Amino acid sequence: MGAYLVLYPKVHVNMLIFLVVFITTVRIPAIFMLIYWLDIQFLGGLNSIGNDVCGVAFWAHIGVFVAGMMLAWVFVPQDLLRQHRYYGWQARAQIDT
Repeated sequence: MGAYLVLYPKVHVNMLIFLVVFITTVRIPAIFMLIYWLDIQFLGGLNSIGNDVCGVAFWAHIGVFVAGMMLAWVFVPQDLLRQHRYYGWQARAQIDT
């Protein structure tokens, strides 16, 4: 997910929303979902401190997220990063063909 944020920082995702009997989708920036996911991991890790529950997975998810961001910056060519930043998967489809 960290590499996804580096490669596609401006893309939007469709989020499915359930409100009692009303079901719809909303298009939001992917960064909001990633921040929400990180918050859940961080709060879950904080909640596990001092409890009998092992919170290793929460901290591992955060660590791998950061590692993915750093590895994407190191190993993905900068010109490819610039192209992905604005066009998302569409640019990738053109590169692969």
